This record gives sequence, C-alpha cells and structure tokens, in this order.
Amino acid sequence: MLRCLEKLAQTKTVSGSPPDINSIFSNLYVGYNPNTTKQIIDLCNYLNTLIFYSSFGKYNFLQIYNNTASIGTTSIVNQDLKKIIEFTKLVIRYLFNNKLPFKQILSNEEIKNNVAMLESNPNLITLSNINVSGQLATKIQGNPKNIILGLLQKIKNLI
Repeated sequence: MLRCLEKLAQTKTVSGSPPDINSIFSNLYVGYNPNTTKQIIDLCNYLNTLIFYSSFGKYNFLQIYNNTASIGTTSIVNQDLKKIIEFTKLVIRYLFNNKLPFKQILSNEEIKNNVAMLESNPNLITLSNINVSGQLATKIQGNPKNIILGLLQKIKNLI
C-alpha cells in the first residue's frame, strides 16, 4: 500500500481532513486509567489520519467504528490500506471492548494481552516497511508500521 500510496500521493491530493472522532472515547475512561486512555486516543487519531489520507478520503476511523461488520476490504486493491483497515477493526475489538460498555477498569494483564494481540497481528506485521511521501507524508511522518508499534508500546509502558 505504501508504495502505491507514494505514487498516488505524488499526483493526487485529498481536500479536507478526517472527521473528529472524540465522540467515541467516553467509554474508554471507564475501562482504562486517564494516561492509558490518552495513548489509545493518540493511536486512534493516528489511524484516523492514516486511513483517511491513504484512502483519499473514502474511509476513516469513525466510519469503521460505526460500521465494523459491514466495512469489507475485499474490493480494496491497495494491500496496505486493506491491512490497516482490518487492523483498525481489531483495535476496536481489543481496545474498545468490541464497542460494549466497560464495567470497570481493565487489569494490567488484560491490557497487556489485548496489546499483544494487536502487536502480533499479521495485518500489522506485514505492512510495508517504507516511509510515506507526498501529501500523506505531510500528515504522518515516518513509517506507519513503526509508528503504530511505538504507540502500542507506549500503552504497554503505562502498565
């Protein structure tokens, strides 16, 4: 995807910005402490930006959150975009309790296990290892795979 994005980003730009996703975070404060919640929000905001600009405005985090079951990726040609969307669905499953209300703060062990599931997911592991360019590079800097792994590590560091 990122190689495809590099080529496309050099010739195609997206107007506007990804939608605000703050409305989906309130339940996180029940399941996590404030510092962990902030790191999860940072991860989600990063994914929102990455998805929006990688798909040229067609997809975003909020859309995936609201339609997790119905967002199919079989017609997406760009393999890395497909992987990022599938990974985002897992973020919603593991970090957002599959959109079910949290009843209490998760234990450190539960958080570690959930983050480990994300870190070892093939959709993340097999993302291309290149830095983005063009418009996408002005929105996200560096290698998306490494940035996502770094954001997941920050969540673990708070445990």
